[in-house]
Amino acid sequence: MSIGGSSGSFGSPTQLAEVIGPRAERRILRIVAAAYETLSGMGRVDNSWDEDRITKDLCTQIALIWRQVSPSSVSNLVPMPQFPIHPKPSRRGRAPTIDFVFWRGYSEEVYFAFECKLVDDSDQSSLSEYIDEGMNRYIEGKYAIRMPRGGMVGYLFYSQVNATANAINSEMLAHSGFSQNDFLTQATFTLNGFKDLYVSSHIRRNTRTPFKIYHLFLVF
Repeated sequence: MSIGGSSGSFGSPTQLAEVIGPRAERRILRIVAAAYETLSGMGRVDNSWDEDRITKDLCTQIALIWRQVSPSSVSNLVPMPQFPIHPKPSRRGRAPTIDFVFWRGYSEEVYFAFECKLVDDSDQSSLSEYIDEGMNRYIEGKYAIRMPRGGMVGYLFYSQVNATANAINSEMLAHSGFSQNDFLTQATFTLNGFKDLYVSSHIRRNTRTPFKIYHLFLVF
């Protein structure tokens, strides 16, 4: 049963894109970047933390910032941690979850998703996980199935951001289904001074439709 009504009335991914349009999209990215700046400034996070613990604190800061903005200015979206995937992949057990989303509320499939990963340019396993358990879940249609965009958050302790982006690009070539057309490139805009934002553009393998991923690299 849908929590807030059927999403079928929204039609194609192109129509859904208008529900969370460019203005709301940019505001969402700014809020995530601002939450990171606050969390980083606290000096709490260290290299003993795993990605779940960092994400929990990041989501707390997102919620605090959210109270200070007008919901109407961001398309009535609501930040939600550990958002269950819809439709549920299996009838058994609980649905897998996306790390956090900005959700429209009345439809399970209208959300801007973020998947979070620890990543290190010298650690091939973390690079593979970033691709296979992050990016690929969007491109294969497991996450944000009806949406044309989503987000990745990479947590860095030892790496430089540009080296990490280049390492992800190199690693993609070792994975089937990727080419240089899928490479991460630095965004042409900043988020109130936050510059470590990259963008990658893909063709979804199930629908052959375009999909854009925003990559925010958070250095601790």
